[in-house]
Amino acid sequence: MADLSVFSDSYLEARGKFIDAARGAGATVYEYRHPTLKGPDGEPLCLDMAVAGPENAERVLVAGSGTHGIEGYSGSAAQSAWLASGGIRRLPKRTAMVFFHAHNPWGFAHKARGTEENVDLNRNFVDHGNPYPANPGYAEVHPIVTPAEWNDASIAGIFRGLDAYRQKVGEKPFSTAFNGGQYSHADGIYFGGQREQWANYAFREAVVKHVAHAKHASIIDLHTGIGPWMEHIYLCFHKEGSPARERARAWWGERAVNLAGVTHKALADLPGRADRRFRCSDAQGAGHLDRGGVRHPQARRGAARQHGRALAALPRGEVPGARAQGACRILRGVLSERSAVARRRARAVEGDLRAGDQGDR
Repeated sequence: MADLSVFSDSYLEARGKFIDAARGAGATVYEYRHPTLKGPDGEPLCLDMAVAGPENAERVLVAGSGTHGIEGYSGSAAQSAWLASGGIRRLPKRTAMVFFHAHNPWGFAHKARGTEENVDLNRNFVDHGNPYPANPGYAEVHPIVTPAEWNDASIAGIFRGLDAYRQKVGEKPFSTAFNGGQYSHADGIYFGGQREQWANYAFREAVVKHVAHAKHASIIDLHTGIGPWMEHIYLCFHKEGSPARERARAWWGERAVNLAGVTHKALADLPGRADRRFRCSDAQGAGHLDRGGVRHPQARRGAARQHGRALAALPRGEVPGARAQGACRILRGVLSERSAVARRRARAVEGDLRAGDQGDR
């Protein structure tokens, strides 16, 4: 029978199990703590890192969890299980596993998909100093997914409206409009934000410090909530025929790129994914691994209810409006910059983030 002890009921419990498993395995643990926010019980909110293997490894495989907050419960369990299994002893020479635990610790702790600003972290990795990617189709989607009241009848109406819009525009335009990310409606879904999130900065800083030295590196981001019941699927967003996609196929097989089991009939164009900012001297083959959760209709209704509750729970004024572009900006490509100057830039941005939102800068 499977050992379910690696699963947790809270972020605090999951964090403790991950750190214990990492230290027990002989991995080195690092902490990136949010400077101001706390969890529901006053606990610190952290991106925790575990380096299993040599710190200066030429080859690094990163496994991340919690990009979408509440999805971190399954990802955390997978990370802790690998560490507890003795996997570190099976690593080849000059190779390391680097674990990113809780990319979005606020969402993890508060059982929400987004960050503290209703931002989808996996749409936030764009250059906030430039015009945001356009998603004109979302203007039609927004009134469908933001009813005046949240109840079973209004949620059923949401899905009727979405189905009608899908039939009107087709699968690919629907997918991009619905979940491709948008930067115009702070109270909407898949909102990419009007500024860089703290979790975005912490991820970048951690990659610079723990991965950017590697000659070869790849990232697997663990998600859940879509796909067949209790089965895993792969989502590889590299374009067909690209060197990165061919590397993913060579490393993990055809299943990694053929969308087997994926319930989406067409993948959206996602301009702000975290893996797009995963840069090393020879970064390779990034992708998502998703573990199927509850059946599709229940999952969709649960996600809709959660979105309504999350917005209702935000204090008035907490949903961010437009801000001066570049207020908390890290220059594009910082992950590939390893000079002291680049690190000073990153620390300067950290200072901006820690100062909080003091108005437009």
